[in-house]
Amino acid sequence: MMILDLAMRDHVTSSLYGLIVIHDMKGVHFGHALQMTPGVIKRLVHTWQGYPNRLNSLDYVNAPTHVNVILSVFKRFMSKKLGERMHVHPGDGKSLLQKLSPDLLPKELGGSDSDYATLKSYWKQQVEENKQWFVEDENYKLKT
Repeated sequence: MMILDLAMRDHVTSSLYGLIVIHDMKGVHFGHALQMTPGVIKRLVHTWQGYPNRLNSLDYVNAPTHVNVILSVFKRFMSKKLGERMHVHPGDGKSLLQKLSPDLLPKELGGSDSDYATLKSYWKQQVEENKQWFVEDENYKLKT
């Protein structure tokens, strides 16, 4: 969520056009799914639906077959509109090229943008450089 906070603050287009969130499920096993209790799922969905930026789509690539079962549980907790924005792309996610320009996708998904390692390094650096902003931002959260 910290990356999304920075994107919303620093990249106006994320607020104007919304977000396309791509989850690469490579390496995700059924054991990971078992950790997703209904309470955790409900809180995650509530966070997505309450986030100030519009989610255009949630795309899942490299998804094992059991991911469809888990996502059906997620859909029970979300609005119909958000549920319709969830898409599982079979295989390596190259089908995203039918939906998005290659310059928007990382190399691992058939795009021409940076690879995962470069993107990870960039966003890690952004979060670290904005540590003080995150600390100050905590002062404005609702206390429950």
